[in-house]
Amino acid sequence: MVIGLARRVWFWSAAARRRSEAEPNSKTRSGVEPPHSRFVPILLSIALLAVIGTGVTIAGWQGWAWYHYRAALRALERRDLSLAQAQLNSCLKVWPTSAEVHLLAARTARRIGAYDDAELHLKECQLLGWPIEELSLERDLALAQRGDLAEVEEKLVRFAEHDHPDRFLILEALAQGYIKTYRLSQALHCLELWLKRRPNDVQALVWRAEVEQLRSSTSEALADYRRVVALEPERDQARLRLAELLATEHQPAEAVSHFEHLRQRQPTNPGVLLGLARCRHLLGESTEAARLLDTLLERSPDDATALGERGRLFLEIGQFGEAERWLRRAADRAPYDRDIVYPLYLCLQQSGKSEAAEAYRIKLQEIDAQLSRLRELTRQIVQMPHDPALRHEAGMIFLTSGQAKEGLRWLYSALQEDPRYEPAHRLLADYYDRVGNQGLAGWHRRQIQN
Repeated sequence: MVIGLARRVWFWSAAARRRSEAEPNSKTRSGVEPPHSRFVPILLSIALLAVIGTGVTIAGWQGWAWYHYRAALRALERRDLSLAQAQLNSCLKVWPTSAEVHLLAARTARRIGAYDDAELHLKECQLLGWPIEELSLERDLALAQRGDLAEVEEKLVRFAEHDHPDRFLILEALAQGYIKTYRLSQALHCLELWLKRRPNDVQALVWRAEVEQLRSSTSEALADYRRVVALEPERDQARLRLAELLATEHQPAEAVSHFEHLRQRQPTNPGVLLGLARCRHLLGESTEAARLLDTLLERSPDDATALGERGRLFLEIGQFGEAERWLRRAADRAPYDRDIVYPLYLCLQQSGKSEAAEAYRIKLQEIDAQLSRLRELTRQIVQMPHDPALRHEAGMIFLTSGQAKEGLRWLYSALQEDPRYEPAHRLLADYYDRVGNQGLAGWHRRQIQN
């Protein structure tokens, strides 16, 4: 269209010049050439330049939009969802009425967990006339990904098992929802279907390793983490989990190599410094372990785990006074951490403080009973995943032991199984009262009364 306008302006300008050349003596009776005869070619030339400039500007904006759209697609291939979201938002500044781009933006926001943004894009798609069945699928995937599986699970599983065009997006959402609700067998089934078609998909391998850890299948988890690191050496979070698991399984030599690699890339990461210190300790390098812990505690003086590790080092060399000081500081911050309470009990016992040691022995019995009950609960939840009472009890144990995040996760998973389950609402109301969130406390109490 712009090129056509430019051609017309050029034609009018040329015609004006030809008329001027054909009538060289045309003047007014006063002998003066009419003013418009001199300015028409100039004005037409200006108009031509304006049209060309507008065309170039429009073409530039279109090219800019295409650049961001293609960059978003490349980012999605790498699963760089945050970058893809930014690129799609830039694209929509030029193409605000593109239903296709809005759908891609909705899907990307949903995969990030920005559910409100995803819904806004889906509403735009609906106004722009995008097929309603595709929008319904996206909304179903959002429910599944959040763990709200009751109404959508059967349909999505059927789609995933029968080669739906969006099969891998469906498996991704289902796997996340199953992991969040501790339905580990179903999560593993989804991930196996995914990896059967895409055996080197790094995200699927990472989630399968996490599920295997939760199922106490340590050797399988280690194998998957090693594979992830081999496929993507710079995937730091997976390497950190591999190193931590190796340290837990008393394989400090291999773990050290991974922690040292991470320290080169993340020299101030507390998890890296702590893990490396633990491994140096296991390898008998207590001086280096102490140096690493001191570095960490300079930056994070209230890190309970680091405080506990520092106390354990003093305990090993018989400096009971220093050991007690560090371990008490750690226990004040993490009173239900067995790896802190047990060495503190030993320290008090060995230093002759039997009365204080007895109090921590009783504490240890309480912690061990809770851990034993949690192991039993998780086994029962795998067998009866829809029982809200089991999830509520797990949440209560975690809240009691000061692990609020994990406790809330379990309590809300109980409400996903039964939105009107009163014990979970009551416990959540009490928790939010304690932390000063009266709005949420009131909301949960209203659910009990309704």
